[in-house]
Amino acid sequence: MIERAELIHRRLGSELRAAREEKGWTLDEVAEALNISAATVSRRENGVTTMSIKALAAHCNLLECDPLELLRWAIRWADAN
Repeated sequence: MIERAELIHRRLGSELRAAREEKGWTLDEVAEALNISAATVSRRENGVTTMSIKALAAHCNLLECDPLELLRWAIRWADAN
């Protein structure tokens, strides 16, 4: 069984990917704006790596999404699955 935390990270990543794609941005564009590698952006979007609150806030700020709402959604989704 997948742990709750892993489900939350996966959902956060999916939502970040959706926000990026909605803006029409590439992994490289997001990576450059956040001063991280494209591989790191990919790992975040795939839920492979965890993010600090500071990193999540920066990522959300760039993509113009609310980190608190994103976390709430991810937690509700994980609890339902």
